[in-house]
Amino acid sequence: MKKFLFVAMASVMTLSVGLLSACVGPMEPGGVNPDGTISGNYKEPTKEELAAALSHIEGDKVVGDTESADWSFHLGAGLEAGFSFTMGEGESAKTYSGETDLSAAFSLKKNEDNTAIDLAGISANINKAKFTVPGADGKNTEYSASGGAYIDTAGMAYADLTLKSGEDELTIKGKDSMNDLMSLIGGLIPGSGYSLFAEQTDGTGEISGESSAQLISADYVLEALAQYSVKLEMDDSDGLKFRLTASEETVATLLEEQGVAVELAFTKCDVAVYLSLDESYVFRAVSLVADVEGSLAANTAMMIPAVSFEANVKLSLGAEGESLVKVPSDLESYTKGIIEQLTGNQPGQNEDVGTL
Repeated sequence: MKKFLFVAMASVMTLSVGLLSACVGPMEPGGVNPDGTISGNYKEPTKEELAAALSHIEGDKVVGDTESADWSFHLGAGLEAGFSFTMGEGESAKTYSGETDLSAAFSLKKNEDNTAIDLAGISANINKAKFTVPGADGKNTEYSASGGAYIDTAGMAYADLTLKSGEDELTIKGKDSMNDLMSLIGGLIPGSGYSLFAEQTDGTGEISGESSAQLISADYVLEALAQYSVKLEMDDSDGLKFRLTASEETVATLLEEQGVAVELAFTKCDVAVYLSLDESYVFRAVSLVADVEGSLAANTAMMIPAVSFEANVKLSLGAEGESLVKVPSDLESYTKGIIEQLTGNQPGQNEDVGTL
């Protein structure tokens, strides 16, 4: 069981490199403030003002002129999160908690022939990742992870991670192809399927989806936001900046759409999403700031115990003029296979590494 726990933790941490593909602090990339906000003189726009602003945003230009031979796109991001929730009441109540601080970067560039866009590197760093789980004996067990990972242009992943489970510790330093690592993760998580880097095509070999001169209409935006009780504010004095503020009604509507009938009450529900485009209406940054506290009433029919919770999240993704990808200085020392260190097997040996 402990071996599987280590395998699962390592796999999740490796997967986070691909999923984050971009998470960095002070000032954050793209001009995001350390608190996760994007400064601006925000006010609610009229429909006409919003329509005028949206008319400048072109879907095929939002990341710059990709037809240019010297085009490149560099992203950095940061994720800081803390949570605590208590399940049950009285002496049987158990409290779970955790905190995470991740950073990563992602870069793309044109190839030498100016015919395609190549990956120029991905890196991620676990500044902090700790999770505390209460045990049946009343003692807490702490799980933690630290270290970093890097993916090169050939799709080779390098990882240097230290994983802890209570008093047990596992250190992994090595390399493997992302294809093999994603296949391992797909085998650990039932029904996950490996499709992280697979292109979704329409049967003609072209990636599905069309670029449009204007991404979205003002009428559609306002109607959708009103449906979910989300407030929209805008600042068009320096490029374009938007702030979307969610509410308790937003959460209630989303749960209702999913058919989740629970009694959820908030004592705090502050959730805001920021989006910033520069003066050329090219993507500059997006961020999410959330600070919530509340409780969930017990539901005997659904076998849901009473839960009280609190969480705070700062997630940012911003564009930079140069790559923030961190390449390990000692790549030549990454000689062992990551999968071999996790499971004792080379890729393709098909040993069962555990099931959930």
